[in-house]
Amino acid sequence: LELQGLAVSFLEPTPHEVRTSAGPVSVPVRAAVEMLCGCPIGPTTPWPPDDYRVDALAVRDGDEVARAELTYAGSDSRFSGELELPGPGVYELQIVAEQIGVANMGVARNGLVVQAPADG
Repeated sequence: LELQGLAVSFLEPTPHEVRTSAGPVSVPVRAAVEMLCGCPIGPTTPWPPDDYRVDALAVRDGDEVARAELTYAGSDSRFSGELELPGPGVYELQIVAEQIGVANMGVARNGLVVQAPADG
Protein backbone atom coordinates (compact mmCIF):
# COMPACT_ATOMS: atom_id res chain seq x y z
CA LEU A 1 0.00 0.00 0.00
CA GLU A 2 1.50 3.32 -1.06
CA LEU A 3 0.15 6.50 0.51
CA GLN A 4 0.96 9.76 -1.21
CA GLY A 5 0.50 13.09 0.47
CA LEU A 6 1.58 15.13 3.46
CA ALA A 7 -0.23 15.54 6.75
CA VAL A 8 -0.21 19.27 7.56
CA SER A 9 -1.58 20.99 10.66
CA PHE A 10 -1.40 24.37 12.35
CA LEU A 11 0.39 24.62 15.69
CA GLU A 12 0.11 28.43 15.73
CA PRO A 13 -2.09 30.41 15.45
CA THR A 14 -4.82 28.39 17.09
CA PRO A 15 -8.08 27.81 15.17
CA HIS A 16 -10.24 30.94 14.83
CA GLU A 17 -7.92 33.03 16.98
CA VAL A 18 -8.78 36.72 17.45
CA ARG A 19 -6.05 39.38 17.60
CA THR A 20 -6.29 43.11 18.05
CA SER A 21 -4.40 45.61 15.90
CA ALA A 22 -5.15 48.99 14.36
CA GLY A 23 -2.67 48.45 11.53
CA PRO A 24 -0.38 45.83 10.05
CA VAL A 25 0.32 42.85 12.28
CA SER A 26 3.00 40.17 12.24
CA VAL A 27 1.57 36.71 12.95
CA PRO A 28 3.88 33.83 13.91
CA VAL A 29 2.99 30.64 12.06
CA ARG A 30 4.12 27.20 13.21
CA ALA A 31 3.20 24.02 11.37
CA ALA A 32 3.57 20.28 11.69
CA VAL A 33 4.31 18.59 8.36
CA GLU A 34 4.74 14.81 8.13
CA MET A 35 4.61 12.15 5.52
CA LEU A 36 1.08 10.74 5.28
CA CYS A 37 2.39 7.50 6.80
CA GLY A 38 3.37 9.47 9.93
CA CYS A 39 7.11 9.36 9.20
CA PRO A 40 8.94 12.49 10.41
CA ILE A 41 10.71 15.01 8.21
CA GLY A 42 14.14 15.90 9.60
CA PRO A 43 17.85 16.03 8.90
CA THR A 44 18.49 12.55 10.36
CA THR A 45 15.55 10.86 8.63
CA PRO A 46 15.22 9.60 5.04
CA TRP A 47 13.10 12.76 4.42
CA PRO A 48 15.37 15.83 4.82
CA PRO A 49 13.69 19.24 5.28
CA ASP A 50 15.47 20.69 2.23
CA ASP A 51 13.32 18.39 0.07
CA TYR A 52 10.17 20.30 1.09
CA ARG A 53 8.67 23.69 0.43
CA VAL A 54 6.23 24.95 3.05
CA ASP A 55 4.38 28.25 2.55
CA ALA A 56 1.91 30.10 4.73
CA LEU A 57 -0.56 32.41 3.06
CA ALA A 58 -3.42 34.66 4.07
CA VAL A 59 -6.58 35.22 2.04
CA ARG A 60 -9.04 38.06 2.73
CA ASP A 61 -12.19 38.62 0.65
CA GLY A 62 -11.01 36.00 -1.85
CA ASP A 63 -7.61 37.65 -2.49
CA GLU A 64 -4.20 36.51 -1.32
CA VAL A 65 -2.84 39.35 0.82
CA ALA A 66 0.27 37.77 2.36
CA ARG A 67 2.63 34.86 1.78
CA ALA A 68 5.72 33.66 3.60
CA GLU A 69 7.95 30.63 3.28
CA LEU A 70 8.15 28.57 6.46
CA THR A 71 11.55 27.10 7.28
CA TYR A 72 12.61 24.03 9.22
CA ALA A 73 12.27 24.92 12.92
CA GLY A 74 14.95 22.62 14.36
CA SER A 75 12.84 19.64 15.40
CA ASP A 76 11.38 16.86 13.28
CA SER A 77 8.39 17.83 11.16
CA ARG A 78 8.23 21.42 12.47
CA PHE A 79 8.31 24.51 10.23
CA SER A 80 7.88 28.16 11.21
CA GLY A 81 7.82 31.73 9.95
CA GLU A 82 5.92 35.03 10.11
CA LEU A 83 3.01 36.34 8.05
CA GLU A 84 2.70 40.11 7.72
CA LEU A 85 -1.02 40.91 7.57
CA PRO A 86 -2.16 44.32 6.33
CA GLY A 87 -4.53 45.08 9.22
CA PRO A 88 -7.98 44.35 10.61
CA GLY A 89 -10.10 41.79 8.78
CA VAL A 90 -11.21 38.18 8.63
CA TYR A 91 -8.55 35.93 7.14
CA GLU A 92 -8.32 32.37 5.94
CA LEU A 93 -4.80 31.17 6.68
CA GLN A 94 -3.39 28.28 4.69
CA ILE A 95 -0.28 26.17 4.97
CA VAL A 96 0.69 24.55 1.69
CA ALA A 97 3.43 21.92 1.81
CA GLU A 98 5.01 20.02 -1.04
CA GLN A 99 7.78 17.51 -1.41
CA ILE A 100 9.83 18.97 -4.24
CA GLY A 101 9.90 16.78 -7.35
CA VAL A 102 7.42 14.26 -5.94
CA ALA A 103 3.62 14.13 -6.04
CA ASN A 104 3.34 14.64 -2.26
CA MET A 105 1.38 17.69 -1.14
CA GLY A 106 -0.77 18.75 1.78
CA VAL A 107 -2.82 21.76 2.86
CA ALA A 108 -4.18 22.98 6.19
CA ARG A 109 -6.65 25.84 6.64
CA ASN A 110 -7.41 27.99 9.66
CA GLY A 111 -9.37 31.15 10.41
CA LEU A 112 -7.93 34.28 12.00
CA VAL A 113 -9.67 37.53 12.89
CA VAL A 114 -7.76 40.77 13.36
CA GLN A 115 -10.02 43.36 14.95
CA ALA A 116 -9.37 47.03 15.48
CA PRO A 117 -8.95 48.09 19.13
CA ALA A 118 -12.08 49.35 20.85
CA ASP A 119 -12.16 53.11 21.49
CA GLY A 120 -12.23 54.11 25.05
